[in-house]
Amino acid sequence: MKRKISLFCTVLLLVSLFSAVATVNAAVSMGGYVWSAPSGYHTGTVSVTSSATGSVTVEFRNVGDSDDAAGLTAEIRENWSSHDALNLKITNNSNANLTLGVGISTGSDWVWHESESVGLPAGRTRDVSLKLKEPLWKTQASTWANTAKIDDIDSVMKVDFKIMSFDNSRPSGSLTISDWVLGEPAQGPGGSHNPNPPSIPATGQFQVVGSNLFDANGNNFIMKGINYPHTWFKNEYPVAIPAIANTGANAVRIVLSNGTKDDWRKDSAQSVKTLIELCEQYNLIPILEVHDPLGVDNIAPLMAAVDYWIEIKDVLIGKEDTVIINITNEWFGSWDGAGWAQGYMQAIPALRQAGLTHTLMVDAAGWGQYPASIHDYGIDVFNSDPLKNTMFSIHMYEYAGGNAAQIKNNIDRVINQGLAVCIGEFGFQHTTGGQTRDVDDAYILSYTREVGAGWLAWSWKGNGSPVQYLDLSNDWAGTNLTDWGNTIINGPNGLKESAVTCTVFTGQGPTNPVIKYGDLNGDGNIDSIDYMLLRRYILEIIDTLPNMDAADLNGDGKVDSTDAVLLRRYILEVISEFPR
Repeated sequence: MKRKISLFCTVLLLVSLFSAVATVNAAVSMGGYVWSAPSGYHTGTVSVTSSATGSVTVEFRNVGDSDDAAGLTAEIRENWSSHDALNLKITNNSNANLTLGVGISTGSDWVWHESESVGLPAGRTRDVSLKLKEPLWKTQASTWANTAKIDDIDSVMKVDFKIMSFDNSRPSGSLTISDWVLGEPAQGPGGSHNPNPPSIPATGQFQVVGSNLFDANGNNFIMKGINYPHTWFKNEYPVAIPAIANTGANAVRIVLSNGTKDDWRKDSAQSVKTLIELCEQYNLIPILEVHDPLGVDNIAPLMAAVDYWIEIKDVLIGKEDTVIINITNEWFGSWDGAGWAQGYMQAIPALRQAGLTHTLMVDAAGWGQYPASIHDYGIDVFNSDPLKNTMFSIHMYEYAGGNAAQIKNNIDRVINQGLAVCIGEFGFQHTTGGQTRDVDDAYILSYTREVGAGWLAWSWKGNGSPVQYLDLSNDWAGTNLTDWGNTIINGPNGLKESAVTCTVFTGQGPTNPVIKYGDLNGDGNIDSIDYMLLRRYILEIIDTLPNMDAADLNGDGKVDSTDAVLLRRYILEVISEFPR
């Protein structure tokens, strides 16, 4: 009897093992292609299964970031030259933050092209749009930087999904891929971005609304300015700040120290107060940042910066209409959006609990040059702010600003989520590891102007080797500009041409007010009084209306009986909105 049971168990085990292998290697369908688990790599894959709706689910176990990643693959052998993007919906069914990379092999040599990394927050569904014809892919020829185009897009041989984890938790779970569409790039979930939005009701302080920043008077504010390295040159501000204002800048980002670095002297509350007052005197918006935690992943320096802002809050509270707090400079050096987000999701609530209501600015991970941290986790960081008054900053040097496609993609993937962004630092080139690479500064200036995003050039003076060429001026007074300085100040889309003084200094009311159509007397209501006024105007009993802009209800450029009919139907609740 024991022998029979043992034999039965052995047979059952073999069947089970065979079934497991068959499941892993089973062919499934999505997008008209046959998908399977990779053979000999992506060993974290347990199974690949499909549903009746055309989605594919990958179950994974103990997944890592190398051969032990998980994934699925399909041989395509197809011409994709008529398609501009691959659009997908990805659902991370696990409790762990994951990263996805999409590989496309093309041509007779099966050349490997890998997409930008896409962060997949735990438990969330994301729409992913990968542009197929832009230089946003990494290859061996690009030394694995995302600056290459897909070669031989007319001969796609294989597509490979790689699901990775970059922490030590070795997670298990599943991920579902659906809604495979080849075509045009998908619009982001935040909807269309308005580079010139209508004014909002005045709040008395800076306020982020969607992908725009509004000043205390409710007007859209686009910061255009310069970085000033105060903490290393503490005695130069009486000359430097007025000189920066003379460039036409409307903002200045000021480097401060909280004293946590041994060789940097702490900036006192009184010195910060002096800087703020000097900026206000010269109509500059100060963006204050603590520089000490740059490149550090440990959360302790980030929270030390938070403590600094709380320590000096007495000189900050009451300045919400002129001061923006850039919490730290380039905290979190790793290219890891999840860890970056977790840190700021602790820092922001702590600042709010201390009574600081200012607009907050958060630099991207990866020394400011990993915008995917904002693309993937910016919503989480924004939602951690109980006041919903946080914007983001990308530092554009060789990695984030190397070419026009990168610049556009990095900005679009923020504002298309309904998040606000500025370019907190950038240069025309940058040197790291002994290698100097160009930055497309002209496109940064032109594209930010096109979409209404701000920028702050690095930096006024004081840069040491090997980046001394980033000085905008050869002297603190700005009487001897460098070529870089002339580009930023006097060049196309530069400060002289494009910067507009914040209306908190000019006393200007709403510059582009919201029109409440149907409210013809401007009392905030749409009622029979407005209808009576409109009828009197149409009958030429009166020559004008108190709020003429609100009278053209169908947007045909005329105010006539058609508008009167629409207004009456609205008041009677036959319609709930006007055609325009």
